[in-house]
Amino acid sequence: MEIQIRKNCIQFGFLILLISLSVSRLKAAEEKKSGKIKSVTFINNNIYKDQRLIKLMVLRPSTLFRSTTYHPKIFQEDLESIILFYKQNGYLEARIVDSQVRMDSSKQQIHISITVEEGKLTRIQELSLLGNQVFTDEYLFKIIKIKERDPFAKKKIKDATLSLLRLYADHGYLEAEVVPEARIDSAEHQAILDFHIREELKYRVGNIILKGLEKTKPSVVHQELQFKPGEVLNYSHLLKSQRLLYLTGLFQSVFIHPIPAENEDSVRKDIQIDIKENPSIELNASVGYGSVERLRGRIEVNNRNLSGSARKIGLTLNVSFIQRALEASYTDPRTFASLWQTDLTLGTEYKEEPGYHFLQYGGYITLGRTFLEQLKITTRLRFQQGELSEVKVKDIPKEVKTDIRSLEISLIHDTRNNLFNPKKGVYTELSSEVGSSFSRRFHGFVRFKGNFKYFLPAGSKTVLASGMEIGIMKTQRGFSKIPLSERFYAGGPNSIRGFRYQKLGPLDEEQVPLGGQFKWEWHIIEIRHNLYKMFNGVIFLDMGNVWSSPEDFHFQKFRFSPGLGLRLDTPIGVGRIDLGINWDPQPGEPRFLWSFSMGQAF
Repeated sequence: MEIQIRKNCIQFGFLILLISLSVSRLKAAEEKKSGKIKSVTFINNNIYKDQRLIKLMVLRPSTLFRSTTYHPKIFQEDLESIILFYKQNGYLEARIVDSQVRMDSSKQQIHISITVEEGKLTRIQELSLLGNQVFTDEYLFKIIKIKERDPFAKKKIKDATLSLLRLYADHGYLEAEVVPEARIDSAEHQAILDFHIREELKYRVGNIILKGLEKTKPSVVHQELQFKPGEVLNYSHLLKSQRLLYLTGLFQSVFIHPIPAENEDSVRKDIQIDIKENPSIELNASVGYGSVERLRGRIEVNNRNLSGSARKIGLTLNVSFIQRALEASYTDPRTFASLWQTDLTLGTEYKEEPGYHFLQYGGYITLGRTFLEQLKITTRLRFQQGELSEVKVKDIPKEVKTDIRSLEISLIHDTRNNLFNPKKGVYTELSSEVGSSFSRRFHGFVRFKGNFKYFLPAGSKTVLASGMEIGIMKTQRGFSKIPLSERFYAGGPNSIRGFRYQKLGPLDEEQVPLGGQFKWEWHIIEIRHNLYKMFNGVIFLDMGNVWSSPEDFHFQKFRFSPGLGLRLDTPIGVGRIDLGINWDPQPGEPRFLWSFSMGQAF
């Protein structure tokens, strides 16, 4: 008997060993299927197309700019994501029937096919709201945006729950509870959905408690708050106040949260604001290189919280091979305790342009206000005196003094998610400027400008960008009476990139740029794609020109410049290399032009 038991144990051990070896071999064989994913196809999917389901996967087909390697574990997670997507959209019986991973050994390519069974859609047969007294059913149904016969989509139910909680929190009911309850009839593919609501107490704002302030005056914080003691507590106002405090640039961290009232008032919540301040004094220095400026440097000293008042003063020095500028600035973000911001700028600048050298001194006074968080209106007064020297244009004296007094009004709408390297959003700027008293030689002018930029994400690694700038100006005594420094120019790294700096437009016999009164630049398309980590590639098409007067404009005079480039996205900014192509070069114009600069072209 004992011998028989030992024999059975030995046989059982061999069996376990064989099973383990078989599993190991299958696992090894699966892991050997290592290659670039060439294709992913779905079978029996009628509700969602292949491309929609592929977007749910990490292991997508490789493209020109992205190479995807097959990994068994990640593939299993992708299959789970697909089923989860179906169930979240009401297909509760969806499942993966089969999945095949086929390898083309000769090309080291992987072909994936996935067979799905979508099942029937489960719909909401009955929908109820229970426990609500403050708001009517009719009003709450508009908030949740779900109705009977809608698909039983879990994501929409979650969004509806959050919408109800946000509604109650914005009306003082901070402790309200919303619990969705669903009963599923699998046979009939129907669901009964109830939202159970507990409204609890309605709170008002009690005391406002500031913690962490050292230099900043309390009034600076209070003027950004969107709530006052005694008001109904609105949670959205707390979040907006926190955001506005961050935007001042004065604070490293801001945390606003309600706490029980100190006087134990059962219907009030004190609001505690925990703040960590940024250093007031800031010193910045940078060095860069550009095709036009060549080696350049910048030193900036700022006090962004003068005497704890949130007012800012600064001094900036810019030096390059073509420019030397010194600028002093003062900013009051709350002029006379209003919502208007005042900026005062004084400085001097010397710049060497292709057709002239320019020395100017003076300043600006700007008054602006932001409406609806994304719309800004500014009014700017400009007072400048200057002198043109080394003038190369024959019809203008070698040295000309110019005085400028102008008033400019601008309207800006900005929805970009990043000011320096946007991935999405729209930027629109319209401005009108009226100037006079250039000097005894020159009369006044009127100038209009429009600037438009559009950014659209196309997948996780690609951004489609487009930008346009249009400018037009008029003067009483004709084009020749407009100072060279006030005219429109085009061409260069930040303009039409296949042309030299300021060399697109009217030129004299010596190829000196004359500028113009009408300008149209259009970055028709720029495709920005992440290649690897901080390296990005771009393909672009620019077009535009400058005309001596608006009457000279003609579509046939547009010049085109396709090209490609490389971007290096670093923590201190975007480095840029572009190769612009002159589609139809004229005598003296290069066919290809390399340019180097910092930041995006637009």
